[in-house]
Amino acid sequence: MKTITTINGKEATLYSISMTRATGYGQYTINIQFGWDGQQFETNVRSADSMAFDDMNDAEDPGEFLYEEFKNTIEDVVLDLISESVAKNK
Repeated sequence: MKTITTINGKEATLYSISMTRATGYGQYTINIQFGWDGQQFETNVRSADSMAFDDMNDAEDPGEFLYEEFKNTIEDVVLDLISESVAKNK
């Protein structure tokens, strides 16, 4: 799908981005699956963006749409998880 260059110059590969309804009115979960340095990661981000959810369902490529719509959030979450992983392994 997409690659993100991390702070140490390695690339993280985004495998899957999806958005599902969460519990509670107007609540959604953005599901992110990615790989970095031979490790697989899966994380979720909460959202209340119902318009993005509707637009995603109409998009030709929902994963690409979600990446572009939530690019900064997705990249921040991925980079934070990688930083945590690096800190644990030191």
